Amino acid sequence: MTETAQPILFFDSGVGGLSVVAPTRALLPSAPIVYAADSAGFPYGTRTEAEIAARVPALLGRLVERYRPRLVVIACNTASTIALPVVRAALDSGITLFDTADTYGAGHGERILGRALAGRRDEALVATKWGWTFDEATRQATGRDASPAYLRRAVVASLRRLGTDRIDLYHLHLADLPVPRAEALLGTLEELVAEGEDRATVQRVWRMLENAEYKRRQAPPGVKITSRALSRDRRYPITNAFRG
Repeated sequence: MTETAQPILFFDSGVGGLSVVAPTRALLPSAPIVYAADSAGFPYGTRTEAEIAARVPALLGRLVERYRPRLVVIACNTASTIALPVVRAALDSGITLFDTADTYGAGHGERILGRALAGRRDEALVATKWGWTFDEATRQATGRDASPAYLRRAVVASLRRLGTDRIDLYHLHLADLPVPRAEALLGTLEELVAEGEDRATVQRVWRMLENAEYKRRQAPPGVKITSRALSRDRRYPITNAFRG
């Protein structure tokens, strides 16, 4: 099966995940999609975390073997708790950088990561992103916002969902944003860093401009920069990191 023929597999205990399929279809109209609902196990809300952790991987394993998807989306909030032991096991094995975004699961991804890191926050670096707007209640994407005002609201909301007092790596999630508009946000990011140092709200905010034009302008000859990070925290000097 070619990569283009490989479907995106959506998994949920019922049909609630169809709200995630709709915006995916709008963004990727030609992508084949498989939607699997575990009606035999529904509702997951009445099951224990241990039951879900045993049931969901087994079902997903069979689905992946059958459909060979290029991406698996767990659209069920309850089922996504299977990520908790995975994150904790990753910490135990020495993995310390965890990347998410405010829009993943309409905020749910950040909440899950925050729960997984509870009591172990100082062992990890947390990366998240902003730029897309969404409705947490309906789990629907509502647009995009590159304004400084929205940046301030987004970082406060991410801190709340993550249950933390700092974000270690903060990405701009709008890859096609014109360079001048992206660079105009740097001042607000610097203000957030300074305010965090004063009030212990955001101790470290790194900025990453994921913009193709910006990368081309900044890349040294012969080097492709897939992501560029600028840090004020000298303990983690990763300027021009992630080169490919």
